[in-house]
Amino acid sequence: MKDYDKHIQTLDGAIAQAKAQLSFNAGDGKSLHNRGESIKHMAKIVMKEINSPDIIVNAIQAIEFPSEYEDMFGGNYNTVEIREESRRTRYKQGVEAIIVILQQERTRLVKIQQDKEQKTNKRMNKWTLIFSAIAALGTIATLLFTIFD
Repeated sequence: MKDYDKHIQTLDGAIAQAKAQLSFNAGDGKSLHNRGESIKHMAKIVMKEINSPDIIVNAIQAIEFPSEYEDMFGGNYNTVEIREESRRTRYKQGVEAIIVILQQERTRLVKIQQDKEQKTNKRMNKWTLIFSAIAALGTIATLLFTIFD
């Protein structure tokens, strides 16, 4: 269970780091791209560290961030402000996608941890019941020996 607690804490830290990056507001594509790739790299490292399935790492890898060489809404026909806002929007969408993936992985780990704890509790309850029955039989046997002795 301690591994799950550690993994969940690691994810909490990664989620907090990613959320902090949402306020990054550079307009140039290079800065946004580099920052986004850095966040993506951090998230992939965390996923590998906590032994997440490859499909989750691949989902993070598939997220793309804007570059200075692309424009979503018509290239040269838009103003610089519109292109910069478009890049910022794509950057934020990418970071938010990473945050959602991290949160979903956290939820998955919490559920697995709870399921294991529940199984352990059921097993302990079963053994408690068995030992209680044995103790009750012992008490009855002692009582019978006392009465008929």
